[in-house]
Amino acid sequence: MAGEVFYWFCRFKILIVYNLNNKIYKSIDKILEVGYDNNK
Repeated sequence: MAGEVFYWFCRFKILIVYNLNNKIYKSIDKILEVGYDNNK
């Protein structure tokens, strides 16, 4: 039982971290794109 809870907790944590990283990376991409466009 405890192992199962730990397993699901880890999967849930990975999903949250993955989603946060995706949002951060997309924001960075937008910032870089804007900076790149301004430098052209």
